[in-house]
Amino acid sequence: MDYKQFNSNMNIILYCFLFLGSISTAEFAANCEIVYLPLLQLSLRDTILQNCVYETNIQPDKTFCLIRCLEQRKCKSVNYNTDTSDCQLNSEDHNTQPASLIASKDSTQYYSIDGIDEKLLGRCAGHTCADDLVCEPNPYGLSAPYQCVVSVVCVPTDGCTNCMQSKFTMATFDYQPVGCFSAVGNQNPLPTLLLSLRSTIDWYNLRLTIDACANLAHNSNYKYFGIEFWGECWVSTSFNSSGFSLIPGQSCETKCPKGVADEHIMFVYEKV
Repeated sequence: MDYKQFNSNMNIILYCFLFLGSISTAEFAANCEIVYLPLLQLSLRDTILQNCVYETNIQPDKTFCLIRCLEQRKCKSVNYNTDTSDCQLNSEDHNTQPASLIASKDSTQYYSIDGIDEKLLGRCAGHTCADDLVCEPNPYGLSAPYQCVVSVVCVPTDGCTNCMQSKFTMATFDYQPVGCFSAVGNQNPLPTLLLSLRSTIDWYNLRLTIDACANLAHNSNYKYFGIEFWGECWVSTSFNSSGFSLIPGQSCETKCPKGVADEHIMFVYEKV
Protein backbone atom coordinates (compact mmCIF):
# COMPACT_ATOMS: atom_id res chain seq x y z
CA MET A 1 0.00 0.00 0.00
CA ASP A 2 1.62 3.28 -1.01
CA TYR A 3 0.72 6.76 0.16
CA LYS A 4 -1.47 7.55 -2.84
CA GLN A 5 -3.57 4.44 -2.24
CA PHE A 6 -3.65 5.34 1.45
CA ASN A 7 -4.85 8.83 0.65
CA SER A 8 -7.58 7.76 -1.79
CA ASN A 9 -9.00 4.78 0.07
CA MET A 10 -9.23 5.74 3.73
CA ASN A 11 -11.83 3.18 4.83
CA ILE A 12 -9.36 0.29 5.07
CA ILE A 13 -6.11 0.78 6.95
CA LEU A 14 -3.26 -1.71 6.81
CA TYR A 15 -0.72 -1.57 9.56
CA CYS A 16 2.24 -3.87 10.11
CA PHE A 17 4.51 -4.64 13.02
CA LEU A 18 8.02 -4.05 11.71
CA PHE A 19 10.82 -6.13 13.19
CA LEU A 20 14.35 -4.76 13.22
CA GLY A 21 16.27 -8.04 13.09
CA SER A 22 16.06 -10.10 9.92
CA ILE A 23 13.76 -8.41 7.41
CA SER A 24 11.60 -10.57 5.18
CA THR A 25 8.33 -10.10 3.32
CA ALA A 26 6.94 -13.28 4.85
CA GLU A 27 7.59 -12.04 8.38
CA PHE A 28 5.96 -8.68 7.65
CA ALA A 29 2.93 -10.27 5.98
CA ALA A 30 2.42 -12.55 8.96
CA ASN A 31 2.14 -9.55 11.26
CA CYS A 32 -0.23 -7.37 9.26
CA GLU A 33 -3.80 -6.70 10.24
CA ILE A 34 -6.72 -4.95 8.59
CA VAL A 35 -8.41 -2.19 10.57
CA TYR A 36 -11.53 -0.43 9.33
CA LEU A 37 -11.76 3.32 9.66
CA PRO A 38 -15.34 4.47 8.92
CA LEU A 39 -14.50 8.05 8.00
CA LEU A 40 -17.76 8.61 6.16
CA GLN A 41 -19.68 7.86 9.34
CA LEU A 42 -17.32 9.95 11.47
CA SER A 43 -17.50 12.99 9.23
CA LEU A 44 -20.43 15.39 9.43
CA ARG A 45 -20.25 16.73 5.91
CA ASP A 46 -19.53 20.41 5.27
CA THR A 47 -19.27 21.34 8.96
CA ILE A 48 -16.62 22.44 11.46
CA LEU A 49 -16.60 22.67 15.25
CA GLN A 50 -15.81 26.21 16.37
CA ASN A 51 -14.49 27.61 19.68
CA CYS A 52 -13.09 24.26 20.87
CA VAL A 53 -9.64 24.19 19.25
CA TYR A 54 -6.72 23.81 21.67
CA GLU A 55 -3.92 22.83 19.24
CA THR A 56 -3.20 23.38 15.55
CA ASN A 57 -0.54 21.42 13.69
CA ILE A 58 0.24 20.35 10.12
CA GLN A 59 -0.53 16.78 9.01
CA PRO A 60 -0.17 15.36 5.46
CA ASP A 61 -3.61 13.70 5.60
CA LYS A 62 -6.81 13.71 7.67
CA THR A 63 -6.06 10.25 9.03
CA PHE A 64 -2.74 11.44 10.48
CA CYS A 65 -4.74 14.27 12.05
CA LEU A 66 -7.11 11.75 13.63
CA ILE A 67 -4.16 9.70 14.87
CA ARG A 68 -2.71 12.83 16.49
CA CYS A 69 -6.07 13.29 18.23
CA LEU A 70 -6.24 9.67 19.44
CA GLU A 71 -2.78 10.04 20.95
CA GLN A 72 -4.18 12.66 23.37
CA ARG A 73 -7.02 11.86 25.79
CA LYS A 74 -7.90 15.55 25.84
CA CYS A 75 -8.84 15.44 22.16
CA LYS A 76 -12.41 14.52 21.18
CA SER A 77 -12.60 15.59 17.51
CA VAL A 78 -10.71 17.37 14.73
CA ASN A 79 -11.17 19.92 11.98
CA TYR A 80 -8.95 19.17 8.96
CA ASN A 81 -8.32 21.46 5.98
CA THR A 82 -7.34 19.51 2.85
CA ASP A 83 -5.97 22.63 1.10
CA THR A 84 -3.65 23.87 3.86
CA SER A 85 -3.11 20.54 5.74
CA ASP A 86 -4.06 22.35 8.97
CA CYS A 87 -5.08 19.88 11.68
CA GLN A 88 -7.09 21.41 14.52
CA LEU A 89 -7.59 19.35 17.68
CA ASN A 90 -10.83 19.96 19.59
CA SER A 91 -11.37 19.37 23.31
CA GLU A 92 -15.09 18.81 22.62
CA ASP A 93 -17.22 17.18 19.90
CA HIS A 94 -20.66 17.61 18.33
CA ASN A 95 -22.27 15.62 21.16
CA THR A 96 -20.97 17.80 23.99
CA GLN A 97 -21.12 21.10 22.08
CA PRO A 98 -23.85 20.77 19.41
CA ALA A 99 -24.29 24.54 19.14
CA SER A 100 -20.63 24.90 18.11
CA LEU A 101 -21.10 22.79 14.98
CA ILE A 102 -21.49 25.21 12.06
CA ALA A 103 -21.33 25.13 8.27
CA SER A 104 -17.82 25.06 6.81
CA LYS A 105 -16.92 27.95 4.52
CA ASP A 106 -13.81 26.36 3.02
CA SER A 107 -12.20 22.92 2.63
CA THR A 108 -12.11 22.29 6.38
CA GLN A 109 -14.04 19.20 7.47
CA TYR A 110 -15.09 18.05 10.93
CA TYR A 111 -14.40 14.51 12.20
CA SER A 112 -15.23 12.87 15.53
CA ILE A 113 -12.97 10.17 16.97
CA ASP A 114 -15.89 8.45 18.68
CA GLY A 115 -15.92 4.81 17.55
CA ILE A 116 -12.47 4.71 15.92
CA ASP A 117 -10.63 1.44 16.58
CA GLU A 118 -7.57 2.30 18.69
CA LYS A 119 -5.61 -0.46 16.97
CA LEU A 120 -4.70 2.37 14.62
CA LEU A 121 -2.33 3.58 17.34
CA GLY A 122 -0.25 0.39 17.32
CA ARG A 123 1.69 0.25 20.60
CA CYS A 124 -0.27 3.26 21.93
CA ALA A 125 -3.62 1.46 21.67
CA GLY A 126 -5.44 1.76 25.00
CA HIS A 127 -2.82 4.15 26.39
CA THR A 128 -3.37 5.73 29.81
CA CYS A 129 -1.51 9.00 29.28
CA ALA A 130 -2.82 12.02 31.16
CA ASP A 131 -4.99 14.49 29.27
CA ASP A 132 -2.16 17.00 28.87
CA LEU A 133 0.33 14.43 27.54
CA VAL A 134 0.78 12.66 24.17
CA CYS A 135 1.35 8.94 23.70
CA GLU A 136 4.56 8.23 21.78
CA PRO A 137 5.12 4.58 20.73
CA ASN A 138 8.46 2.98 21.58
CA PRO A 139 10.33 0.76 19.10
CA TYR A 140 9.32 -2.89 19.28
CA GLY A 141 12.65 -3.86 20.84
CA LEU A 142 11.69 -2.10 24.09
CA SER A 143 9.52 -3.75 26.74
CA ALA A 144 7.49 -0.61 27.48
CA PRO A 145 5.09 -0.19 24.54
CA TYR A 146 4.90 3.60 24.79
CA GLN A 147 5.85 6.70 26.73
CA CYS A 148 3.78 9.76 27.66
CA VAL A 149 5.41 13.02 26.59
CA VAL A 150 4.58 16.73 26.74
CA SER A 151 2.58 17.93 23.74
CA VAL A 152 4.76 20.23 21.65
CA VAL A 153 3.98 21.62 18.20
CA CYS A 154 7.33 22.31 16.57
CA VAL A 155 7.70 24.35 13.38
CA PRO A 156 10.46 22.90 11.13
CA THR A 157 12.95 25.50 9.95
CA ASP A 158 16.43 24.15 9.22
CA GLY A 159 16.06 21.46 6.61
CA CYS A 160 13.37 19.51 8.49
CA THR A 161 15.67 18.33 11.28
CA ASN A 162 15.21 20.77 14.16
CA CYS A 163 11.94 19.11 15.24
CA MET A 164 13.55 15.67 15.43
CA GLN A 165 15.74 14.01 18.01
CA SER A 166 19.40 14.81 17.40
CA LYS A 167 20.37 11.15 17.76
CA PHE A 168 18.59 7.78 17.64
CA THR A 169 19.96 4.75 19.45
CA MET A 170 19.75 1.18 18.15
CA ALA A 171 21.05 -1.90 19.95
CA THR A 172 24.62 -1.61 18.65
CA PHE A 173 24.84 1.79 16.93
CA ASP A 174 23.42 5.34 16.81
CA TYR A 175 22.25 7.41 13.86
CA GLN A 176 21.29 11.02 13.32
CA PRO A 177 19.24 12.98 10.73
CA VAL A 178 21.16 14.86 8.04
CA GLY A 179 18.26 16.49 6.18
CA CYS A 180 15.51 16.09 3.62
CA PHE A 181 16.62 16.63 0.03
CA SER A 182 15.13 16.77 -3.46
CA ALA A 183 15.68 13.50 -5.37
CA VAL A 184 14.48 14.16 -8.93
CA GLY A 185 15.54 12.01 -11.86
CA ASN A 186 19.14 10.80 -11.64
CA GLN A 187 19.93 13.38 -8.94
CA ASN A 188 19.51 10.96 -6.05
CA PRO A 189 21.32 11.92 -2.84
CA LEU A 190 22.14 8.26 -2.16
CA PRO A 191 22.72 6.04 -5.24
CA THR A 192 21.89 2.48 -4.11
CA LEU A 193 18.40 1.12 -3.43
CA LEU A 194 19.03 -1.48 -0.75
CA LEU A 195 15.43 -2.63 -0.23
CA SER A 196 11.88 -1.37 -0.70
CA LEU A 197 9.90 -1.47 2.55
CA ARG A 198 6.84 0.15 0.99
CA SER A 199 4.61 -2.92 1.27
CA THR A 200 5.31 -3.15 5.00
CA ILE A 201 4.85 0.47 6.08
CA ASP A 202 3.16 1.07 9.42
CA TRP A 203 1.57 4.43 8.57
CA TYR A 204 0.94 5.12 12.28
CA ASN A 205 4.53 4.56 13.40
CA LEU A 206 6.80 5.62 10.54
CA ARG A 207 9.73 5.53 12.96
CA LEU A 208 9.70 1.75 12.43
CA THR A 209 10.42 2.13 8.71
CA ILE A 210 13.36 4.42 9.46
CA ASP A 211 14.73 2.04 12.12
CA ALA A 212 14.38 -0.93 9.74
CA CYS A 213 16.35 0.89 7.02
CA ALA A 214 18.96 1.92 9.61
CA ASN A 215 19.36 -1.69 10.66
CA LEU A 216 19.67 -2.90 7.06
CA ALA A 217 22.28 -0.23 6.25
CA HIS A 218 24.28 -1.08 9.37
CA ASN A 219 24.26 -4.81 8.58
CA SER A 220 25.51 -4.04 5.06
CA ASN A 221 28.24 -1.64 6.28
CA TYR A 222 26.78 1.56 4.83
CA LYS A 223 27.33 4.83 6.72
CA TYR A 224 24.44 6.77 5.11
CA PHE A 225 20.86 5.70 4.50
CA GLY A 226 17.72 7.48 3.39
CA ILE A 227 13.99 7.01 3.00
CA GLU A 228 12.40 7.96 -0.33
CA PHE A 229 8.76 7.52 -1.44
CA TRP A 230 7.69 6.65 2.13
CA GLY A 231 9.45 3.28 2.29
CA GLU A 232 12.35 2.90 -0.15
CA CYS A 233 15.64 2.34 1.72
CA TRP A 234 18.60 3.94 -0.14
CA VAL A 235 22.22 3.74 1.04
CA SER A 236 25.76 4.94 0.40
CA THR A 237 29.21 4.86 2.00
CA SER A 238 29.55 8.64 1.54
CA PHE A 239 27.35 11.71 1.05
CA ASN A 240 28.06 15.30 0.02
CA SER A 241 25.04 17.48 0.72
CA SER A 242 26.35 20.47 -1.24
CA GLY A 243 25.08 19.11 -4.55
CA PHE A 244 21.48 18.69 -3.45
CA SER A 245 18.59 21.01 -2.58
CA LEU A 246 17.18 20.95 0.94
CA ILE A 247 13.41 20.87 1.28
CA PRO A 248 12.41 24.18 2.95
CA GLY A 249 11.14 24.14 6.50
CA GLN A 250 7.61 25.20 5.62
CA SER A 251 7.22 22.08 3.43
CA CYS A 252 8.57 19.56 5.96
CA GLU A 253 5.29 18.38 7.42
CA THR A 254 3.77 17.59 4.03
CA LYS A 255 6.81 16.51 1.97
CA CYS A 256 8.96 14.98 4.73
CA PRO A 257 6.55 14.09 7.55
CA LYS A 258 7.78 12.18 10.59
CA GLY A 259 11.26 11.62 9.20
CA VAL A 260 10.35 9.93 5.92
CA ALA A 261 9.79 11.52 2.50
CA ASP A 262 7.36 11.74 -0.40
CA GLU A 263 8.07 10.67 -4.00
CA HIS A 264 11.23 12.22 -5.54
CA ILE A 265 12.36 13.37 -2.07
CA MET A 266 14.79 11.64 0.31
CA PHE A 267 15.29 12.02 4.05
CA VAL A 268 18.96 11.21 4.68
CA TYR A 269 20.47 9.84 7.92
CA GLU A 270 24.04 9.17 9.03
CA LYS A 271 25.30 6.35 11.24
CA VAL A 272 27.45 7.77 14.06
